[in-house]
Amino acid sequence: MDSVKGSSIMGTGSSILSALQDIFSVTWLNRSKVEKQLQVISVLQWVLSFLVLGVACSVILMYTFCTDCWLIAVLYFTWLAFDWNTPKKGGRRSQWVRNWAVWRYFRDYF
Repeated sequence: MDSVKGSSIMGTGSSILSALQDIFSVTWLNRSKVEKQLQVISVLQWVLSFLVLGVACSVILMYTFCTDCWLIAVLYFTWLAFDWNTPKKGGRRSQWVRNWAVWRYFRDYF
């Protein structure tokens, strides 16, 4: 009787272990699939940022001209005038921004 009891306990332990292993081997948690999804998300983020943020920031800037915070908009346009040729000079490289994971996923998508 004790040997039957012991084997059923071992069976329970091994089934729990196999159940835990099955949880971590779910197909949607596959590393390559997760990386592909992150790549797609990074490209989608860039496209949406390009399309939406330009319009949104322009609207906010025009709205700022019509409020008591108009000085902020004037200061921004002043900075924009002085900074106009920065893209022609190669921009402002930031190693911190260049090391973001989103750029690695973006690169790997293509």
